[in-house]
Amino acid sequence: MINSGLFTSDSSEWATPVGMVPDWITLDVCATESNAQCERFFDKGIDGLTQRWEGEVWCNPPYGREISLWIDKAIHEIPHVGNIVMLVPARTDTKWFQKLIKNAQLAVFIQGRLSFNGRGPAPFPSVVAILSRGQRGNCKMIIANKDQIQEIYRKVDRMRINAQEERQWAGK
Repeated sequence: MINSGLFTSDSSEWATPVGMVPDWITLDVCATESNAQCERFFDKGIDGLTQRWEGEVWCNPPYGREISLWIDKAIHEIPHVGNIVMLVPARTDTKWFQKLIKNAQLAVFIQGRLSFNGRGPAPFPSVVAILSRGQRGNCKMIIANKDQIQEIYRKVDRMRINAQEERQWAGK
């Protein structure tokens, strides 16, 4: 018997699991008041798709058909931010996923299934994609478990700080 939960869900919103967000994030562009990952966030009332993104961005978009809009927005905003960290389903066969990976610096495929807050394990695998200004293409891909993600973020943070210092020295 095929599990229909593998293909559909009652909701396209999956609140971010604990421990999945870097501590250097300054803006959550797709949140609710109850699940925002930092002090500054956009919710349905302040539509993140229509706002300018800035700083270090977290995006856990709705996983329905509208996900491609969030991918397009993230790609458009790369020049205006430091990094964009996105948590999305690992749907490698979709056009939006392929577009995301082509524009990412790093893709971390999470081993196993994430347990989303209040919803139990997801019926799909997940990936964290990191998009960085000036680093499009040549995406590095790794597989890690949820417990390794913060160490990966610390490495990205060191690269982020080095890039900021290089821009300052170059007068940009």
